[in-house]
Amino acid sequence: MVKLRSLLESIETTPVSIGFLKKRVPKTVSVLAHTQLKGKHRSEIFKGKTAVIVLVPKKGSKRGHYICLVPRPGHIEYFSSLGGSPEQEFAK
Repeated sequence: MVKLRSLLESIETTPVSIGFLKKRVPKTVSVLAHTQLKGKHRSEIFKGKTAVIVLVPKKGSKRGHYICLVPRPGHIEYFSSLGGSPEQEFAK
């Protein structure tokens, strides 16, 4: 039987790529590198999509994490794979 701690350690050390995520999400979800958001309006990013997953690299590393953005009327829901808020992530 797999212990929860070893499963979490495995998940934390498994690299996630754009291709890896694209294979696992529905066609209505975009998977983008963070650089693909620059200069784009919300309407362009979410056009025809129910959500957008963005890969965010760790500074000085090929590894990173992802965030998920879900458009809602008047706001955007935010989820970080590290559990932080947008403010915490910008501070890093």
